[in-house]
Amino acid sequence: MPAWIEPALNSLPRVLLQAGALFVVATFVFDAIHFALHRCLDSRHRWLRRLSRPHLAHHVFFDRRLRYHAEASRANLLHHVVPEYFTQMAVCALAFAVLDAAAVGLVMAGFTVLSSFALLMRGKDLFHRPTPRLPVADGTVMVGPPYHALHHVYPDSYISSY
Repeated sequence: MPAWIEPALNSLPRVLLQAGALFVVATFVFDAIHFALHRCLDSRHRWLRRLSRPHLAHHVFFDRRLRYHAEASRANLLHHVVPEYFTQMAVCALAFAVLDAAAVGLVMAGFTVLSSFALLMRGKDLFHRPTPRLPVADGTVMVGPPYHALHHVYPDSYISSY
């Protein structure tokens, strides 16, 4: 094995661990903002309600009956998909200060692929699929489409991205 390959192989577990941690942190930051937006919708302060109102476009696009509304697709992309991506990229950019560039680049590439897919599908990604029956929330650490579907049925609950 050439000598220049060995350091890269030795750092792979560290890079993957950092990438996993960054993915969790970036997702948590977006989920915290998402939670705050939902709480602000019921605020007694008009400016907080106004600040959070654009997020409603996401719930108009994919409603409580787990149906799409094509007329709300553009607003969903502008007020949910794009801000989610920018939040993830901002967290990743901050991570360049403390993590390996390879780990940050890997996570940024992953978020870019996921967001690009959501944009290409006009918001109809894997986490937003119509279903004839209400799914059951599973008790795993990772959140899947059935759990996220429950968020659309019960918008003040089940707030999590992944």
